Amino acid sequence: MWVKIHTGCIPWAPVPMGRPRFTRKGRAYTPKKTKDYLINASVHIKEEIRYLPPIPAGEPIRIEALFIHKRPKSKNRKKDPSSRIAKTTKPDLDNLWKMLLDSLVYASAICDDNQITSIGNLDGEPHQDCYAAKGEDPQTLYQIFIWR
Repeated sequence: MWVKIHTGCIPWAPVPMGRPRFTRKGRAYTPKKTKDYLINASVHIKEEIRYLPPIPAGEPIRIEALFIHKRPKSKNRKKDPSSRIAKTTKPDLDNLWKMLLDSLVYASAICDDNQITSIGNLDGEPHQDCYAAKGEDPQTLYQIFIWR
């Protein structure tokens, strides 16, 4: 049975994991936007989990997440602006997941992302990637579960 041990929020717009870039000399580096988000998100997560006991290596983990992006003005006229709507444009969902998982590893919330055996939607949410409802801020909501 999955047991929830932490619910968290990264309170700014989700950023996808950027591809490594290469200099003319062949050295690889991480794009600035990706690096900045990774550092800021991991510091924020570290602050949220400071009282959480460490999850031992080898423990199966489930992560549930919801990535909420800023709603474009063109979508405000569609149907009900007070509810979230699915986002079908870039960035890709897998790159958003990579960024979240790397942030959790850098914050030492989990030892390694190979511990994650299951990912999914937050309970009651039909989508993992959506535009914010009217008046809602962009953010990433996540929950961490362990198997007991």
